[in-house]
Amino acid sequence: MRVQERNYGLYVQDNYKVSSRLTLNVGLRWDLNPAFTEQNRLLNMFDVPSHSIMLPEPLDYYFKLGASRPSVAAVYEKVGVKFTSAAELNRSKDIFQSNYFDIGPRAGFAYKLSEGRNALVIRGGYGMYISPIPMRTLLAQFSSMPPFRATFNYNPNSAAQSPNGINNWLLRNPPEYIAGVNSTGMIDLSSPTSISRGQGVLGIGPLPSMRIHEWNLALEKQLNNATVFRVRYNGRHGIHADQLNNINPTQTDYVWYSTTGLNLPTGEFSNVGRRPYDHEVYTDVRILEKTGPGYRVSVLSWDAAGNGQ
Repeated sequence: MRVQERNYGLYVQDNYKVSSRLTLNVGLRWDLNPAFTEQNRLLNMFDVPSHSIMLPEPLDYYFKLGASRPSVAAVYEKVGVKFTSAAELNRSKDIFQSNYFDIGPRAGFAYKLSEGRNALVIRGGYGMYISPIPMRTLLAQFSSMPPFRATFNYNPNSAAQSPNGINNWLLRNPPEYIAGVNSTGMIDLSSPTSISRGQGVLGIGPLPSMRIHEWNLALEKQLNNATVFRVRYNGRHGIHADQLNNINPTQTDYVWYSTTGLNLPTGEFSNVGRRPYDHEVYTDVRILEKTGPGYRVSVLSWDAAGNGQ
């Protein structure tokens, strides 16, 4: 994969000496975070309304590129997985979203409550710090969905793949393939291993950048020429944290029995039959959203600082 991530930032700040006692610092940061992209559009997502896996391009594009094969797509389509292109769904080919207006204010002040050599000073500040969703998070979630992965195997000890149709071929015959010598082409890529009904997929919700609010307040008193006593309060609060929300979890036995009065599904649909969003094709349908509650941390501390301490 050939991935690209770009970030641009602009920061301005100015300091104001309002009076002999009061100083203000005012700043503003503007971040532009274009969507993370892949050169050949080898990333896809699950489209909730259509119950399908949305590809930026039609399937034929990926077959010609060598990123997938008709035989691989057919394995998934056999159990009900549906592939659609962005054009078919009237959607943008960009899987992820751009955030061009991530604006974070900064402000601070210092005020002398008293004059003289041992002045009492109060200081405070606030800042909003913004960060886009990390590339590694997106790659980990969206780089291995169908039809870009499949299982292939070659096992001559299996009767189905043994040259003479009998088990344990390698117990009676020398190895036919030597790794690194003639093993190229040993695996038949036209025959992926069949899969059972029920595929886990990933979708995408709104992805605003994460925001961290930080603030502080300090009261300082000069005790002598070498020592200052300081009481500090620091706070931090985060919002828009990454979260994977499963919209298709399987019901517990108790919920199933108490709400339907039926026996548990068996057979081909046993793995998907008790799910609320889709009970024919998919198991977990997880949606990546920025709905995490974040965190809040507040710290109150005090210290005396001086030369040699």
